[in-house]
Amino acid sequence: MAVLGRVPGHGAPRRALQAVLEVYCGALGLGRAGLTLRLVDEDQCRLLNLRFRGLDRPTDVLYFPAEATAPAPGFRGYLGDLALCPPYAWRRRGRFNPDFGAEAAFLALHGLLHLSGRHHDTPRQEAALEKLSLRLHPLGRARFAALRRLGPSDPGGEG
Repeated sequence: MAVLGRVPGHGAPRRALQAVLEVYCGALGLGRAGLTLRLVDEDQCRLLNLRFRGLDRPTDVLYFPAEATAPAPGFRGYLGDLALCPPYAWRRRGRFNPDFGAEAAFLALHGLLHLSGRHHDTPRQEAALEKLSLRLHPLGRARFAALRRLGPSDPGGEG
């Protein structure tokens, strides 16, 4: 599992991101699977979103699965890649959790759930994804404080 990239003006708590993803992977039965999370700025995110989804705007997290089918529990291969955009997430903070560290963990979990084959294309899928997210999210609590560093280095100057 790798966490790569750095966004100017934002922290890059790689170990905390890696640890929270490892906890979530373990809870999903994917503890031996690999993935890469890259921190991107809004321009990079917008370009990725345009290229792969046809949407000319940034977003908080994008996912790029390595396989077309959902991995089974115990999967040991490569799940795929995540792109997390801290500046966008910071500007839109508070949608999922009032604490930015907890929200950043929730976004990483959301991307991971997509890599694991879970989606929210129908109301039933949305409900199942929300239920699973609410069950798994607290497992990353030990890293929430460190993930606050994904916010801007000078929070008074942004947002």
